[in-house]
Amino acid sequence: MLKALGKNFTLKHVERAARLLCKAGIPVIWYFLFGGPGENETTVRETFSFIEENIPKRDLVFITSGIRILPGSPLHVYARNIGQLPDGTDILKPFWFQPEGINKETMLYMINREVISHGNYINLQDNTDESVLALTLKRVYSFLGLLYEEMLFIG
Repeated sequence: MLKALGKNFTLKHVERAARLLCKAGIPVIWYFLFGGPGENETTVRETFSFIEENIPKRDLVFITSGIRILPGSPLHVYARNIGQLPDGTDILKPFWFQPEGINKETMLYMINREVISHGNYINLQDNTDESVLALTLKRVYSFLGLLYEEMLFIG
């Protein structure tokens, strides 16, 4: 995923950085982007496993799904090469990459299940589709170790 996005670092670099930051006691805000080239249910699970195994609970984990295609970026070139950007597409307006291996609804469901059960995870899209009450309930249920979806069906 990192290579497909044109990043100049590997998972090993991120693991080492996480280890060193943790050892030094430096709190960190991590950002994880889901929805890049090659994303699928397995890669989503692998990313959450990485977070669980490498990121201390004191650190914040910001999560976003969907990667905006920016002019001239490696993702722009890739999207054009696979036919996801037809000629003449105006990407100065937001245009989001669509991974072939997972649909948006499944990816959001997987992300939200993790966010609900981890108090230090924050879905950066949370403020777009849900009320403040729903977000607050998610955090309370997360703190209590309950899943928000399950609570909706009780009573």
